[in-house]
Amino acid sequence: MISLLWFLAHADGSVSDQEKTSLSQIAPLLDEAYDTYAVDLATTCEARMAASAREFGAANAPKIEAGRTIDSMNTQELNGKLLCWNMLALADSDGIDEAELDYVRYVSERTNVERTVYEELVNYRRAIDEIEFSKEGLKSSSRSYAEIEPLVSDFSDRQMKLVEAAQALVSDK
Repeated sequence: MISLLWFLAHADGSVSDQEKTSLSQIAPLLDEAYDTYAVDLATTCEARMAASAREFGAANAPKIEAGRTIDSMNTQELNGKLLCWNMLALADSDGIDEAELDYVRYVSERTNVERTVYEELVNYRRAIDEIEFSKEGLKSSSRSYAEIEPLVSDFSDRQMKLVEAAQALVSDK
């Protein structure tokens, strides 16, 4: 399943340092043994992406490799909603673009995540990002700390509530 995250990182044409860092944080949460095979998995995914890019083009390679990976998995045991949420977190590490959203949508469909659930998770992610943007604007303003601290704290609380809502949606059977 972690290979799907690697292919997502390639969806926008390059794997950023932020994506590598996020992947190294997310992957061990999905598989405790990840660190024992992380380098081999990265090498394998890079090789698969290169081969598919040569045959089908770089823009198509992530979805082709995702499809092959999903076809080889037991999707009955897969929590597609959790995968979707983790993919959105990874994609957001360097700013989500349309190619990444399209990839997440594709994988979500292939792993039987309902379209409405996918859209709700995307909306949670976007709302969290908008709040973060507002927080950063406040922090860089010329207003005093005493004036902005309650607002920043409120924004952080709102973000946490959105994360909790997304987690509830992911864990809902």
